Amino acid sequence: MRLIELLFAAIMLLSFGCNAQQDRLDAMRTAERIHSQQTVQDFQAIYRESADSFKKEGEESKFVAAMRQIYEVTGPLKKATPIAYQSGFDSNIGVKHVLIFDLEFERGHGKETITLTRSKNGPMQLWDIVIEPLT
Repeated sequence: MRLIELLFAAIMLLSFGCNAQQDRLDAMRTAERIHSQQTVQDFQAIYRESADSFKKEGEESKFVAAMRQIYEVTGPLKKATPIAYQSGFDSNIGVKHVLIFDLEFERGHGKETITLTRSKNGPMQLWDIVIEPLT
């Protein structure tokens, strides 16, 4: 009986590890998509593909205006280098994935924090984004 319990525990840990790896990969892919959209100034798509809770915080027009203002100050995004990743449980949104990037713009540098959560139908969605230009 003890052997069955140990095997079950091992299978659960392996399953969790695989899910964690897949979540990290999905989070990085979503961040790459967001960076591609930033590069081509498709801020509407970032908003449209974000989580409902993100949309409740503000109107699309205000988000797009804020992103355009950052773009006007910094110029286009040239490079996004990941510097940190962390996942954890948040009682408001469930499992969240926080990614921090060093950003290189045409006119300076910045730091970006992206918080993602998995939608009910599967894909990662933007829950929050903070860009701090350090030009």
